[in-house]
Amino acid sequence: FPVTIQQVTGEQLISAGFTPEHGVIVGGFPCQDLSVAGKRAGLAGARSGLFWEICRLLDETKARYFILENVPGLLTSSGGRDMGVVIGALAERGYSIAWRVLDAQYFGVAQRRKRVFIVGFRGESGERAAEVLAIAESRRWFAGTGRKAESKPAVGSPKRTANDLIHTFSKARRAQSVDDYETWVERDFTNTLNAFDNATEVRATELVISQGRVRRLMPIEMERLQGFPDNWTDGQA
Repeated sequence: FPVTIQQVTGEQLISAGFTPEHGVIVGGFPCQDLSVAGKRAGLAGARSGLFWEICRLLDETKARYFILENVPGLLTSSGGRDMGVVIGALAERGYSIAWRVLDAQYFGVAQRRKRVFIVGFRGESGERAAEVLAIAESRRWFAGTGRKAESKPAVGSPKRTANDLIHTFSKARRAQSVDDYETWVERDFTNTLNAFDNATEVRATELVISQGRVRRLMPIEMERLQGFPDNWTDGQA
């Protein structure tokens, strides 16, 4: 298969076994142009504008269902107009739609990570789409620490979390140096993780106490906080 979404066609997906009646198009179109942390170019941006490639694949496959995900900034990008464009474009294709903001910390990982999910059903009322998102949120589950959530963890949630993570320090404001501990507050969850802010100790937004010293998160800990299996990112640049 080609490596970019612009090169993937609906015909290729169907040839590979995708069935329009039962298959689901799932996409998390790039968030950089929509995030409040970026320049907010919106759907006109080169990256977040890849949403239109999803629309193309929906057109070409006539998929009955889709699930899309993005940052909550989508709701306010361009004064809310970008969200209106997204919903309008999907509705024009015959989909009934529901959306909701969900936070990963309530579904099995110790990371505060809010995302807006959009679910669509072709040719049906919006009730079924809304039912998919009618998920009861619960507090996260810390496996191996003796701390239990109010309900069972979500299916597929990680079976263990590094014990060090119950001593996580999240940055409350920008640190002046790596030793500026007044900028850190102890929490039992992390803020939203991203590679740029955690590339060096000076830029780190999350620290942990381990064996009497303060350090930044290791790759395996970040994998677990994302809900990935251990060593999932091995070999990645």
